Amino acid sequence: MHGNEHDDGTICAEIASAAGVTLATIGTDGRVLSWHGDGSLLSLTEPTAPASNWPLLFDPERTEQLWTALQDDDQHRFRQQLRSFDGSRWVEIIGSRLPDRPDRFACVVLDATDSVRDATSMKRVENVLHGTSDFVTTWDPKDGRITWSNDPATVILGLAPGSGRTVRDVVPDDQLLAYHQGLGVIDESGNWAGTLDLEPAPGYRIPCKVNLIRGRDPETDRPSISMVGTEISDLRAAEDRLNWAAEHDQLTGLANRTRLTRQLDETLERVVTTEELAGILYCDLDGFKAVNDEHGHAAGDAVLVAVSERITSTLRDHDLACRFGGDEFVVLVTKLNEPELVDRIADRIEHIVGQPIAIEGSTVSVGISIGAVVLDGSTLDADAALQRADQFMYAVKQTRIERRLQGSTGQLLTSEREVLGVGDADPLLG
Repeated sequence: MHGNEHDDGTICAEIASAAGVTLATIGTDGRVLSWHGDGSLLSLTEPTAPASNWPLLFDPERTEQLWTALQDDDQHRFRQQLRSFDGSRWVEIIGSRLPDRPDRFACVVLDATDSVRDATSMKRVENVLHGTSDFVTTWDPKDGRITWSNDPATVILGLAPGSGRTVRDVVPDDQLLAYHQGLGVIDESGNWAGTLDLEPAPGYRIPCKVNLIRGRDPETDRPSISMVGTEISDLRAAEDRLNWAAEHDQLTGLANRTRLTRQLDETLERVVTTEELAGILYCDLDGFKAVNDEHGHAAGDAVLVAVSERITSTLRDHDLACRFGGDEFVVLVTKLNEPELVDRIADRIEHIVGQPIAIEGSTVSVGISIGAVVLDGSTLDADAALQRADQFMYAVKQTRIERRLQGSTGQLLTSEREVLGVGDADPLLG
């Protein structure tokens, strides 16, 4: 029956009521023999007599596990969670067989609805974290010891609890500044977002978008730091392609006007502030229109690609070749030891471009006219330098045309040079 008049019963009832649990004696046949506290957990209400049908209120599959525990003679303790038919409530029953009455168990029954739902939510989150391709790991900020990692962080980064590795082991030296800055930010705000290259093995880098989060370990309540890393290799590659396309000619792969302008401005700034010399070669193909007219535009494109490769082959690593437009090219020559080097580079370009070019089973030939200027400390305007080189190139081309029309067989100088200074206006034609 419900309770008794003894002090022990009164104390049990008070403890059970204060704790919000049910203290019950349950027989191996499932009958509730006595109970104290919150009887509603087992649908026991005053003055209902001890019930034998309460297990019918719960999910049969889980109830079957309880019946097995109650009727197993070798089972002295059990712990079972039961779910109501409608799923709205969970109860947990913890039982211990009475030593002097082996046909009954002393049980504590408590409402487990919130804890089961919390555990279920945590399990769902954990399943998601294990299923994601992101790198998720948690560590103790005191010693860097990994306390939890999902599968990608374990398998790919090698950051598994007990592995002896720390997050520091996958952060290369050139990324340490950003990493420590991130840790400094979370000390103040609790969260940091940025990008880091992670390096699980020498030479194998994974660019990632990273979130660092300061919190507490749910099991130990000790401070913890969590990292969520999303690989951005494809994104970075796409950005690199876009950045490359923004500054390069799609046909030839040479720099375009945008990159030339930027690099020319940077070069001119160095020239003005130091004693460094630089040069501009403005190039225009001769006879290119005839190739297009006779062989078609595909052949013309092939000639432009071949000319680009030949121009590039004559340059040093720090020089820059640009397709300026159509069949025009500009070469930026930097770190000149002497002004005359501009002429020598122009001669090499003229010679190599003039060699026959094989296209579609035949060969074609084009020439190149080059106007050159040297940039020194008195040069003030990059656009003016380009315009001056263009004027030289046009003068060379016109002279060639006039001599060809006149049938002259004399040799023509095809590159011109000027030290471009303030107030200088006339080309120095050789």
